[in-house]
Amino acid sequence: MKIIFMNDIIIWAVSLIINFLMILLFLARAKRKEKTEYFLGIIVILCAFPMIFFSLFNFILGREWPAYILLIPIIIFLILEFFFDYIYKLNFRQSRLLWLYLAFYYLGLFGLIGYAFLISRIYGYILLVFYFLNQLATWYAHKK
Repeated sequence: MKIIFMNDIIIWAVSLIINFLMILLFLARAKRKEKTEYFLGIIVILCAFPMIFFSLFNFILGREWPAYILLIPIIIFLILEFFFDYIYKLNFRQSRLLWLYLAFYYLGLFGLIGYAFLISRIYGYILLVFYFLNQLATWYAHKK
């Protein structure tokens, strides 16, 4: 049980890091600091690796489905982000692809919040606060 709890704490910590980095990324976007935004985006994308690893680890351990399924949308979002923004450099925010991108973004964030609440209420509430701060930063960046 100790290894499972440690696994959950690492996933929760990476979830916090993703939300925190997204807050910084949106603030950098609002201030038109493109290099900072680009760099933060790369770090966010790198968070896919621990999410993939621990999702597979949860599956191998035979944990119940939420322990690995809830992480899939954020993994897909991070992969989409990598290809859309960093490999193909698509102007997808002005196309129909935006809906796919946003769907996985929000499903991914909700999945992380759900996972955090599975660990404990306090972890869930802490991540929920970061989610709302993330939304405020998003709103601020789009108002600028």
